[in-house]
Amino acid sequence: MMGPIVRAHDFVPQINKPYFLRDEDFAKGFYLIISGLIKKLIISDYITLNFVDYVFDDPSRYTGLENLFAVYGYAIVIYCDFSGYSDIAIGIAKWLGFSIPPNFLSPYQSSDITEFWRRWHISLSSWLRDYLYIPLGGNRKSTFSTYLFCLLFFVAVFFGSKHLLGLNNQYAGILCAGISIVLLIPGLIKWKMSGVAANMNLLTTMLLGGFWHGASFNFLIWGALHGLALALHKIWMLITGKWMDGLKNTWLYQTLAVLVTFHLVCFCWIFFKAPDYDTSVVMISKIANEVSFDVWQAFTLTIKPFWR
Repeated sequence: MMGPIVRAHDFVPQINKPYFLRDEDFAKGFYLIISGLIKKLIISDYITLNFVDYVFDDPSRYTGLENLFAVYGYAIVIYCDFSGYSDIAIGIAKWLGFSIPPNFLSPYQSSDITEFWRRWHISLSSWLRDYLYIPLGGNRKSTFSTYLFCLLFFVAVFFGSKHLLGLNNQYAGILCAGISIVLLIPGLIKWKMSGVAANMNLLTTMLLGGFWHGASFNFLIWGALHGLALALHKIWMLITGKWMDGLKNTWLYQTLAVLVTFHLVCFCWIFFKAPDYDTSVVMISKIANEVSFDVWQAFTLTIKPFWR
């Protein structure tokens, strides 16, 4: 569901209002429709068809640098796809006399993963919060569903790490223990079980969000990575507290934070886009081991026709 998810209590009252279209609403709607079409048809489709799909179909055929740029390209593609559809829907709604709030607020400018989810697909994020995270207990308590999904998650991590990563029982157990510690640390810092419950509910919500996108290991891995990243950010905020507020407000910290967040999101996009787990691993291996700027000249010569 790429367009905005509009709540009934926000939308239904507007249906009963008399139709009235102001000049500024028509102009704003026109701008949103045109900008959405540009994002989708000119930017997203062009990059997808001419570069991103080729690399993700078989990353082993390409250099590490080409794989890296394909990941950056897909980050642009998925943003332009989703926000383009949203802009078109919001623009048409303006013409029809309906007001729909924005669905994307420059998410790649986020300085942490929590802020990213406040800016990315806002209507979906709020839906996941209101209909999954809060019913599970939110940041106050855990429920039977929380423990059930977390148990299933750890079982999946244990056997998945053996099957996908080739780990033995000992190292698979150590991996599960490490993830458990991440979930437990907030409770140990605050001496409140609510911190543990919040992390477990976040993880469960993101796992279900990944499963909502499709019944694939890659979508579940994508959801798990975001859930763990949100949990780690909570730990970071608890550890740093207010004593780092001065540093956090500096341009250097903000720049580094934005870069780290963007690359974390891009890393997760690999699993979201790749057709299967093996393809994801090949792409990550290529980027980690074969990125060499010696091929930069050949790479630019290859893509030069794109901007002519």
